[in-house]
Amino acid sequence: MFGARILASLFALALPQMCAGGDDSSTSSTTGIGGRGTAVCQDWKTALCAYRDRCKSSLADECRRKAPGVVCKSDTTAKNCTDELSAATCDAVPSGCDLLDVTDPAPAVEACNQFVDTFCASPIACSQPVADCKAVQLASGLDCTKAIGLDPAFDDCNADVKAVACGDSLPPSCTGTIIF
Repeated sequence: MFGARILASLFALALPQMCAGGDDSSTSSTTGIGGRGTAVCQDWKTALCAYRDRCKSSLADECRRKAPGVVCKSDTTAKNCTDELSAATCDAVPSGCDLLDVTDPAPAVEACNQFVDTFCASPIACSQPVADCKAVQLASGLDCTKAIGLDPAFDDCNADVKAVACGDSLPPSCTGTIIF
């Protein structure tokens, strides 16, 4: 049960931080967002966050925090949206071009589920049956179906959690690694 509380707190921390970490959170509209995804996808993320900055959107900071961790559903859509965002007025983000419209959540959902499997099978779960551990995570609000991206530290977290003993805290590499 101890491990279940730790994992729940990991994702409670992940929600407000939304991918806090690295220099990407301070990226300005004139600098590429970078992160996961193809070059075309990264261009779209940069264009979206630049649009939010240019239009003084309250979502500009959130864009810079979340965008590096997402991948695009389609380079064609990303390219079209990059072009549309560059010419868009500040009335509204062009239809189909916002973060959740272009993002492919499938890799993040799959990685989140794999992380829960890894966590529940690791010593940090304190020998709790895997099925019980997974049920506790879902009941505590960890819903991997809502994941949209992964912080670059996710891979380190996934490896580091295997080395944590029962009763220990999660490794620092696990803070805010799944973006919801």
